Amino acid sequence: MTNQEMVLDMLERQHKYDRAIEKAHGIQIRALGSDRLKAALLDEVGELNHAMKSRWCWWKKTQAPEDRDEVLEELADVWHFALMIILHLTDKRPDCREAFLEGAGYPSAGESCTTPCDFLRGFIRSDLWLTENTQAFVSAGVLLTDLTRWCGFTIAEIHKAYKKKNAVNFQRIQEGY
Repeated sequence: MTNQEMVLDMLERQHKYDRAIEKAHGIQIRALGSDRLKAALLDEVGELNHAMKSRWCWWKKTQAPEDRDEVLEELADVWHFALMIILHLTDKRPDCREAFLEGAGYPSAGESCTTPCDFLRGFIRSDLWLTENTQAFVSAGVLLTDLTRWCGFTIAEIHKAYKKKNAVNFQRIQEGY
């Protein structure tokens, strides 16, 4: 699969999961509002940042080394909520969804983000919420790709981790999570 095909697969899985959450919880994700979606993404980026604490915590000699598996799992959670936002915002704009896929499908993105904080700042401050700006969706895809690479993973690795987490999330619905 190409990078773009893997990202499209994650988008499709996220769409199915979002519908299952709406049914199980009796909600409409669209009705949650952008602030709640941004807060969820912020929380997951914070967890990713914490998992990578050994990269930036210079004052603590006893800081545990980075656990690559934990970082990948937290990165998958970031993808989960970022994709939820993309789906929410592009519900009636397939051209914006295609623009996101274009950005996320780059085999080698630029250096638009070098930390989880850079990703969050760029993603949330972008013009995504002004959905007539398709270039903002290209940028969002590039940001996710760059964050993935900066964390030390490929799109294939995040795709595999995302599928694993997606299966866990569906199981959680069955268990009343």
